[in-house]
Amino acid sequence: TGDIDQKTLESWAKKTFRQSTPPQLLPLASTHTGNFGGKWLIVDKPQRTQSQIIIGYPGISIHSPDRDALKIANAVFGEGFNSRLMQELRVKRGWTYGAGSAFKFGSQAHSWRMTFFPKTGDTLPAIQESLRMVDQFVQNGITPKEFEYAKNSLIRSAPFGFNSPEKRLDNLLLETLYQLPQGTMIQEADRMKAIRIEDVNLAIKRWLNPEKRTVVIVATASDLKESLSKTFKIYPENLQVTSFLEE
Repeated sequence: TGDIDQKTLESWAKKTFRQSTPPQLLPLASTHTGNFGGKWLIVDKPQRTQSQIIIGYPGISIHSPDRDALKIANAVFGEGFNSRLMQELRVKRGWTYGAGSAFKFGSQAHSWRMTFFPKTGDTLPAIQESLRMVDQFVQNGITPKEFEYAKNSLIRSAPFGFNSPEKRLDNLLLETLYQLPQGTMIQEADRMKAIRIEDVNLAIKRWLNPEKRTVVIVATASDLKESLSKTFKIYPENLQVTSFLEE
């Protein structure tokens, strides 16, 4: 379209998108009050040779002051090839090709989840190891070496979150929808620089409860249900089986 100056663009935008009243934001969603802890679900799919596993925990809202600290924590635990989860489940044991964890953020507390996909014979030990890792993660936190590596990586990669007009517009949209101060997204690296390892480890203990987990396994139920119940001492009311055809 050729060159255009900011004044001309703003004038065009105001004429084109002008409105008589400001947009009305939807009210924030209410906090989830359901019961968490010890829930297991097998999504039964016949003749599976591989399991798809999601293990979820209650998370935090996008407004939490611990959000940036927990991003560092998650980078150590399950983000990227050098993360603990990938190293333990894939590199050291060869149980899964991929493994990772991530926070899902919403206007209210959402979730923290990890995923991996071992073959049927490795499903139980892979789940055991991942749960052990979460226990250790909460109890001991992260090391100074892990902290420095994860923090510096996130700071260096932060510009990729706003290095195009599309991303900057997307950030502005998120800030508007979630009622965040303008500039929240682009200022993430600056906030990261002020975070200490003590902040990260306190945030882990404050928010991650190993007992409040929900485990979902897509697998052939007849191959796993009995051994799963015995291995993890699951009460019958905490183990649900549903067909992959059900909504």
